[in-house]
Amino acid sequence: MTPDQLDQMIFETTQHIDNEISKLKNLTTARKFTREDQEQQAKNWKNLRTQKEKTAQRSQQERDQTSRKIIIGGLYLSKMQQDPEKYAPVFSMLEKTLTRDRDRKLFGFEALSSDQKNLRKSK
Repeated sequence: MTPDQLDQMIFETTQHIDNEISKLKNLTTARKFTREDQEQQAKNWKNLRTQKEKTAQRSQQERDQTSRKIIIGGLYLSKMQQDPEKYAPVFSMLEKTLTRDRDRKLFGFEALSSDQKNLRKSK
């Protein structure tokens, strides 16, 4: 393609884009929004803002809850390490409750067979 042909193609493409922009501008100015349209749009925006706020609030509550769990778990874990005999019932409860191999490994428990897992999950 020669430079002249390339220039011509760019010129035509630019004109086409300018025409499309002009059409869009005409459409937006030609359309007269009724009061009902405006009220509906305002309601829609308000609903969207409310949903966004609720989602942000829920997300923050979940982060706060996770932080609480981590802090309490850390406290209990340090107490359990300091006095394992006093907290033996907690270890016993964990051993009876945990079914996932990864969780059991964290506390030094042996992995369960699939029958044992099914039995514990059904309780």
